Amino acid sequence: MFEFKINLELLELNMKTNFENYILTGNPSRRSKSVPPRVLGNSDKGQSASTGEPSEPADFTDPEYKQDDEKEEKEGIQGEISHPDGKIEKVYKNGCRLVLFPNGTQKEVSGDGKTITVNFFNGDVKQVLPDERVIYYYAAAQITHTTYPEGLEVLHFSSGQIEKHFPDGRKEITFPDQTIKNLFADGHEESIFPDGTIVRVQRYDACKFVSRFFSFHGSTFTANGIF
Repeated sequence: MFEFKINLELLELNMKTNFENYILTGNPSRRSKSVPPRVLGNSDKGQSASTGEPSEPADFTDPEYKQDDEKEEKEGIQGEISHPDGKIEKVYKNGCRLVLFPNGTQKEVSGDGKTITVNFFNGDVKQVLPDERVIYYYAAAQITHTTYPEGLEVLHFSSGQIEKHFPDGRKEITFPDQTIKNLFADGHEESIFPDGTIVRVQRYDACKFVSRFFSFHGSTFTANGIF
């Protein structure tokens, strides 16, 4: 009876030791039965078991900010100035300057100061080039307005229409169908159509005199009228 009690106590102690070993290490003792592998449920499919090694920290950095940081590091930013009105000015080692306005507008100035690009908050873009041309793009209307140093202005519309405004007051309009219309400072007009027809409008006080030149098989015919 005493021997049976001792064996029973030893068995209980052995079972307790095996259970504690399984809880602490996850591995049963050699005398324990092997545990069948756990079947992955729907929530576990595609997930690997933890190896116990620390995982690499996730990079939540905004790609745009990361690119900006890489750009600044590559180009070599020299300094940054915060102005009282809220704008921030970044100065690069190559002499370029970038001004960030509170409303989102950005202004870039080249090292020699001859090229200036302004990206406005509403999508408009203004460029001043070394040859003194000024190019302004109206984002809402999709119009590009180029001003030349001699005074010529050229407007490109999204429809394909092109307008040239000359310093002497003359305007030349090229329509998408390649019709060309000239508006002169004295008020008279001239239209040249793709088929070669030319229409001229002369203005004399309250009246206008229209001359039509028709091209037909190489011959030119003129039709005049007063309105």
